[in-house]
Amino acid sequence: MTTRVLRTATIVASWGLCLYGALAIARWEGPLDHALCGPWGCGPRLPPLLACHAAWAVALTLPAGFVAWSKLVTPAACRWIGLSLMAVAAAIMAALFASHVLVWWPQAEPGQRPYFWHHLAFDVVTMVDVPVAQLFVVGLGLVGVSRWRDRPRQPRPAVHSPQ
Repeated sequence: MTTRVLRTATIVASWGLCLYGALAIARWEGPLDHALCGPWGCGPRLPPLLACHAAWAVALTLPAGFVAWSKLVTPAACRWIGLSLMAVAAAIMAALFASHVLVWWPQAEPGQRPYFWHHLAFDVVTMVDVPVAQLFVVGLGLVGVSRWRDRPRQPRPAVHSPQ
């Protein structure tokens, strides 16, 4: 087996174990099971919610790592992909905000309206079908890596061995 195949197998196996560990969070028991309840609504149990968000984060790291460190992807392409992911996350957030302004606000009772931002944050946190926060963070990471890869290189000083 070559070193490259062994390294790739190790990365994929580690990624799989991390994904399994992220999903195992759902089985945790604790006093914070209904920590997301309030005047804005009552959310799901906290451990499964954390498991979903952690699983999305882990699932996105493998393709993001490929884009960030592959020699096949230029720093400019990495930056473009990162900015695109951030734009998608921002567009989803804008659509969710517009939905709240156009649908939730007119239907909300006057006593619920002061909780507009709480309700919006509640919907973002409990939305596990689309990983909005994870897409934004991965995009931000790709932009940062692209800038790091694109920085000017300083020449390394020559190392002289004693003779």
